[in-house]
Amino acid sequence: MEKIILKSIKNQYDYIDSEEYLVVADEKLKDLYPEIFPENTMFIEAGECAKTKEVLFSIVERMHDLSLTRNSTLYIVGGGTISDVASFAAGIYMRGIRHIILPTTLLSMTDAAIGGKCAINFMNAKNNVGIFKEPEIVYIDSNFTKTLEEEDLKDGFVEGFKLATLFDREVAMEMFELLKADEKDKLIEKMTEYAPLKKAQIVEMDFKDKGIRNLLNVGHTVAHFLEGQSGYKISHGKAVAIGLFMESMLGYSDEETIRIFRKFYEILYGKPEIQTDIEFDFSADKKAVNKEFIDIPVVEAIGKGKIVRVKRAWLEESLKKVLMKI
Repeated sequence: MEKIILKSIKNQYDYIDSEEYLVVADEKLKDLYPEIFPENTMFIEAGECAKTKEVLFSIVERMHDLSLTRNSTLYIVGGGTISDVASFAAGIYMRGIRHIILPTTLLSMTDAAIGGKCAINFMNAKNNVGIFKEPEIVYIDSNFTKTLEEEDLKDGFVEGFKLATLFDREVAMEMFELLKADEKDKLIEKMTEYAPLKKAQIVEMDFKDKGIRNLLNVGHTVAHFLEGQSGYKISHGKAVAIGLFMESMLGYSDEETIRIFRKFYEILYGKPEIQTDIEFDFSADKKAVNKEFIDIPVVEAIGKGKIVRVKRAWLEESLKKVLMKI
C-alpha cells in the first residue's frame, strides 16, 4: 500500500530520493514551479491527449535512453491524466520500477493519484487498457491548488464530494455546506485531509476492484459515456457530477440524495443542459457483467452506497427517460 504523506514541496530535494530517475511532469508546471524540477524532467501535455499509446511509449523510450534500471525511480508531477499514463509506463518498463506521485490538481489529490489504477484510452473507450500498480509514496501538498484554474478545482470538488457521499454522511454534508457558502479554501482543506486517506483505506480492502472499491465508480457509468461521446471535451468532473445526478434518478436513491446531487451540480455548473437524443451504449463499459447485465454503484442515501445489478438494456432505456426529466 502506498504511503500518503502530507508535505509542502518547495524544491526538488523535498521529493527526489534516488540517484537514477526520470521526472514526468505536466508542461504547465514548468514555469509555475521551476524550482521543483531537476534536469532529468520530461514535460508532457496534460489532458486526455496524454492517455495514448504514443505518449505511453515515449515515456518508456525516455527511460530507456537514460539507461534506467529496476533500481531507478520514476517521479510523476501533475494531475490525473499524467499520473495515469506515467504510472502505466513505470509498471511496464523493466516489468515494473518504483514510482512516486506528486499530485498537483485537487482531482488527483482526492482520487486519481491514489490506488494504483493506471490506464490509457484505446479504441474510443476510456481507461480500457491498463494495469494496477501502486506508487510507493503519494505526497499531498494542497499549496499546488492555489494556481489551479476554476474548472480544475471543480473537478476535484466533485470527486472529493462523491467519495464522502458513499461512506460518510457527516463529512459529505459538511462539504456540501462549505460549497454552498463559497468557502472554497476550507473545502479544499477538508477534501485534501479526508479523501486521500479514505480512498487509500478502501483500496487496501479491495485493491483489484472486486468488491467495495467498485463503489468509487458511482456517477462514472454515465460520465465515461458522456466524456467519450464529446471527444473528451467535457471535463471529467462535470461528467461525473451529471452522472451522479442522473444515476440517482434511476429509482435506487432517496429524494434527499437526488435533491443534493442536483443542487451540487447547479452550484458548480449551472442548470443541467444535456441533449435529449443521446443513444446510451454500455456494451464496452468495464462494469458490464456480460452482454445482458451491468453492475452500477448508486448512493442510496447520503453516506450509504451500494452496487446494483441491472439489465444493460433497461439502464440504457431508463437513462433516456431521465434525460427527458432534467
